[in-house]
This record gives sequence, structure tokens and C-alpha cells, in this order.
Amino acid sequence: MGIREQLINSIDMDGAFIIQRWDRSEKEYDDYQETINEITNEIKKLNKKRGEQSLIKWVAVFVIKIAAIFFVLMVCGQEFRGIDSLAPIVFAVSVLFAYQSQKNKFINDTLAITEATVIWQGVAQKITSEYLAKINKEV
Repeated sequence: MGIREQLINSIDMDGAFIIQRWDRSEKEYDDYQETINEITNEIKKLNKKRGEQSLIKWVAVFVIKIAAIFFVLMVCGQEFRGIDSLAPIVFAVSVLFAYQSQKNKFINDTLAITEATVIWQGVAQKITSEYLAKINKEV
């Protein structure tokens, strides 16, 4: 399961729980503060995930992708020229493809985390609006 799916599941479960508890509450200041603190903690967890990928894991996946792409291209290119003359070109193309694949995954993961942060901020904005509307009615 990728980061995006994990974040969707987390928002579905944790977000629903937070919103239900807010809806059932008296919507007093303590309820508001507790709910906003929970949302802030969820956003902090997301920000920790942003730089979490280890260098060793990244290099291992990168090398495996290079090897797989190199093997596939060498097998496909055997009919055209000798393997010796194709090897440097195929290796360079393999490195470029593997690097771009890793970069795309990083960008996708970062985008998913950013989207989840925006969703949590939207929930916080909704709760804040409801709380302020209640206060304005009382005044």
C-alpha cells in the first residue's frame, strides 16, 4: 500500500472520528481546543513523513530498477547489434529511467502528503467556523 492509500485510510478513520466527536460535543472552548490540537497533531505526523525516506532504501530500489531496466533493454536489443556495443548506451538509459522513476515517486508521495495536509486544514477551518458561529450567536 502506497503513501497515498495510507493517508486516505488515515483521513477516513481519524477524520471521521474527530468530526463525529466534535458534532456530539457541546462546542465549548475546551471541545474546540481539544479538536484543533488533534488536527494539529495529525498535521505534525504528516510533516514528519515528508522527509522520512531513508537513503539506503532509496539506493537499493534505484539499483534494482537500473538492473531490471538494463536487463530488459539488453534482451530487446540483442537482435540489432552486438551486446558489447549496446551495453554503455543501455546502461546510461537504464540509469536515466530509474532516476526519473524514483524522482516521480518522491514527487507523488510529497504531493499526497501536501493534499492530506490541505484536507486536515479544511477540517480545522470548518470546525473553527462552527465554533465562531456559535460564539457569535451567544453574543
